[in-house]
Amino acid sequence: MRFLRNHIITHKSLLTLFAVDFTSALLLMATFLIIIKIPASNPVTFISHLLPEAILLTLPAILLWPRGRYITTTIFTLVAIFFFVNILYFRNFHNLITFSTLRLCTTVDSIILRSALSSIKWYDFILFIPPAITAITGFTAFDKTASTRISGKAKITVLILSAVIISLSQYKHFRDFTIYSISRGHMPENASLPEKTRLFFQNNASFYSDIIRHGISGAYLIDAWHTCNIIAGAVAMSAEDINAIKTWHDSEHQTSPPGTLRQKNLIMIIVESLNTTACEWSAGNRKAMPNLNRLIADSTSITFTSVCPQVGNGRSSDGQLMYNTGIYPSPSDPMCAISPEGPYPSLPRMLRDTYYSIEIIPENPRLWNHASTSKAYGFKEMRHTLADDDPVVEADSILLSKAYNIISEMQEPFIAVITTLSMHDPYIQAPPATTWISQVPDMEDTDKNYLEACAVFDKALGTFIDRLWHTTLRENTIVVIVSDHEARRMCLSPAMSDDRLLFTIVNSGLPGFTNDETVGQIDVFPTIVDAMGLWDSVTWHGFGKSLLREIPGFALRHDGSIAGNAMSDTAGIARQQRAAELSYRWIVADNKRYILDSLGIDSTILPPSATD
Repeated sequence: MRFLRNHIITHKSLLTLFAVDFTSALLLMATFLIIIKIPASNPVTFISHLLPEAILLTLPAILLWPRGRYITTTIFTLVAIFFFVNILYFRNFHNLITFSTLRLCTTVDSIILRSALSSIKWYDFILFIPPAITAITGFTAFDKTASTRISGKAKITVLILSAVIISLSQYKHFRDFTIYSISRGHMPENASLPEKTRLFFQNNASFYSDIIRHGISGAYLIDAWHTCNIIAGAVAMSAEDINAIKTWHDSEHQTSPPGTLRQKNLIMIIVESLNTTACEWSAGNRKAMPNLNRLIADSTSITFTSVCPQVGNGRSSDGQLMYNTGIYPSPSDPMCAISPEGPYPSLPRMLRDTYYSIEIIPENPRLWNHASTSKAYGFKEMRHTLADDDPVVEADSILLSKAYNIISEMQEPFIAVITTLSMHDPYIQAPPATTWISQVPDMEDTDKNYLEACAVFDKALGTFIDRLWHTTLRENTIVVIVSDHEARRMCLSPAMSDDRLLFTIVNSGLPGFTNDETVGQIDVFPTIVDAMGLWDSVTWHGFGKSLLREIPGFALRHDGSIAGNAMSDTAGIARQQRAAELSYRWIVADNKRYILDSLGIDSTILPPSATD
């Protein structure tokens, strides 16, 4: 402190104080950008991302001096905390927190916290050094600077310079984006300035890419405007878009096999973080998931081993959206955050008069607004918190045991959707598991722990199916087993993480086969409709393809890129891009009930019927 007073704080003490604040702001911003790996092709680009936010963080100290010494430290501390949480979110969701996702903070539970806290790195705490520097410097220097006043002319000069620098930085982002877009063929070279500006500010595939495009403050300003529009009132979907949805499958409508109306019961098990690699993995002729492999090998099982993940920020909730409704998730915000009430198209809604429907979940229904989304999908009943208080590794055994008891007493025909939990990351076990999987040499510990969790689920699945097949339900029930999303890459080695999901229909009643061509999660819903023999009996098939009729060979990823053979079907790719656009408009529309009515689907929101 004495050195700081005697040697740093001179007659230019106020200027020194602001310089320290500005340098601390630069350090805070640089640390955050480096940790979240914002790409910078050169130092100028990196500085263009640093300067605007550093200026904005420093301005209160100058404009509100001498009270600014309190405000600056407070702002720096709050920003550091927000960046810290954002980093944990980024490591788990590969995106950054938006204002919409902030609305989900009250739904977070111990599962999400455990996953987030497991991803903390020691260098994350560098974020808290700048607030400490501003606090120490400000309070040490205050005695020498408290009586100093900053003139109004000086403040105006600072504001003008700040505006110029921020504008130049935004122009740099705009110029870089224009050059990149022209080089990739996304924008014609002779595009007008309004056309370039419109493309620059239009919604992008992810908030992370918006940060790259606009900088942090710019991206959050656009996101705030976007969120306010959603909260204030969504725009009704146009008659043209509704007509496109109504006629989406007219050109493909077929009365031919594979299915005829059989009023099959449906049990769909949506498996947490199941990679196809885990199902295929073996060592010494022993598989980690022998029961699932046995089911796949059955002569009436239809299996797809290369389902491309198409989930976004919502992860599990996005997967559930696609499987229950056949529409794409939002490219920017989880549906469960921006419009969880629906209603949305689904088999429970289309078959409400003939089928009983139930959703069975292990956790508390407030997680990701599950209580609201269950009603949005039209389920008549929800059973929840079936394994919420038990160790996660045991959750699926308890869940599937209770699910069997519930399903075996249900009136047919029925639809039962079960979501699992045991394979949720992080894959850390204390004490470590000691089965044969953990004794396999030359494997990452996280891979072993993940496979151990897969084995626990597999055993529970085998018991569930065996018990089910000893009842009369075997004669008239198909069981769908499908991954909700891929296991997080940060949690596993590259060998275990190849972004292939599994989708299998057990006891399909059709000749079985296994296919390894690329398909999408969006194709699961129409395939289930077809496998149940309902293709000609329901008014909505979803935006995907029935894999019993056609294998696309490609899938539209969440970021807009194409998985599989991108040249296989240019018209089909364009059609799926249009479907993703319609899906987003559908999710944010305020006339969802009218859309369902137009499709001839029951849009009634049933009263709560949830049981622990």
